[in-house]
Amino acid sequence: MNTSSNNENESRLHVVSAFVVFGISIGIAVIMLLAALVVWLARVLGAAELALIMVGAFFGLLALTLYMTVMRSVVAQVRDRVDTIYEVSRRTKEIYEWLLDKLRLAEVLLSVMNKK
Repeated sequence: MNTSSNNENESRLHVVSAFVVFGISIGIAVIMLLAALVVWLARVLGAAELALIMVGAFFGLLALTLYMTVMRSVVAQVRDRVDTIYEVSRRTKEIYEWLLDKLRLAEVLLSVMNKK
């Protein structure tokens, strides 16, 4: 049974490794593509700075559009969940403090009763 467990772990490791290498390869490809785009645009326009600004502005607008359409609702959902967690923890603290006060009162009453 231990051997099959080791084989499963090795299999998972190979799959994870393949995905990591795949992700790194995609990242490198995107960076190279962007560099080629900037170089080509710089040759067309005759100004590297203008090409960098144009490509940067395009991707900035793309990121802003994605945020406004997709990420805004996701961030709102996460914020709502955090608020819920905060409310539950605050309420739990209040209950804990209430119980602690009752236990202190019980301790005082017991000490008074033991003195009699």
